[in-house]
This record gives sequence, structure tokens and C-alpha cells, in this order.
Amino acid sequence: MPGYITIETWFTPAPVHFTGKIAHYGQGAMEATAAWRGMSLDGFLDGVALMSPSDVGERIYIKFESEWYGPFLVVDCARRGDMWPVIVHREEAVEVGYKTAALWGLEPPYPVVEVAKDLPRGSTPIVLSEWFQEHATFGNLAHPVLYRAPNEWRIEGVWHTFNDYHELSEEPICATLGCQ
Repeated sequence: MPGYITIETWFTPAPVHFTGKIAHYGQGAMEATAAWRGMSLDGFLDGVALMSPSDVGERIYIKFESEWYGPFLVVDCARRGDMWPVIVHREEAVEVGYKTAALWGLEPPYPVVEVAKDLPRGSTPIVLSEWFQEHATFGNLAHPVLYRAPNEWRIEGVWHTFNDYHELSEEPICATLGCQ
């Protein structure tokens, strides 16, 4: 598993103003999720998913191609086990509904957008994937070994870059991890 975060990390709300890639749900999925949660999308451009359950019910705005759009209603979030790969490996910040994706012509590779919980007034957004990597905590493991593409590993809380797999000799790794 690339990183199984704690419940506390999963429930940490997203920053107030951040950047990351945008993705989208399939046709009807966002509306169905909102209905299942008993939420109405009336008065909102669409539903969206952020990463934390703490953000469900929030109102957000998205800056796409230099224009701010919104409000959007957060109706869904990432599963706990998916949070690390979605934020770190795919660098996603927000998923929009199919109708917004169709309106904006979203197709892979997905662009980077700004997301804000209120229309920003001169604030500088933070990069969600960088912020998350600095703030995430992991289960009962004191220092889990984590992978970050394309060639980085966090070993005992320190990020290491390996340019060639030969740099991963058994001796230093076993000495670090205490294996036999």
C-alpha cells in the first residue's frame, strides 16, 4: 500500500485555497451521490468531490482557464485508502460532475486548477500534493516506507531520490529498516 493514512489525516479539511489537477465523475454519478446523501444541488453549478469527509457540505469555487466558477457543493470525498495515491500520485485536487466536465471539455491529461472555499482576494494558493505530503500521518507505523513517483522513497521520515534501482542495495535498506 503506498500510504494508509490515519483517520485524523483523512478528516483534515482541505486548505482554504489550493491547486491540483481536476478530474470528473461519470454521467449521473455526482447527482446520484448528492441524492444518496440527501443533498440538493439547487443553487449550485454542480457537485464536486474533495479529498476529506470533513469537506462534504462545503461550498467551493474553481478557477478554470483564468475564470472563477461556482459555487459548487462538495457532495463526496476520497476513500481513506485512496487519499495518498489520488493526491500524491495523480496530483488531483477536485473531481467535478459530468455536466461540468462536458461544458469545460475536460479530457486527460487533466489540467491544474485553483480551488477555493471562498473567492480568494489576493491570496496565493498552495499545491495540495505538497501540502498533503508534509501533513499526512500514517497508522501505527512510526516511519512507514512510502513511494512517490518516479523515483523517491520516504524511509524513516526522510525523502530519498534514487536515480537508478541499483542504488537500492540491500545492505543500506536492511540496515535502515532493520530486516535480516
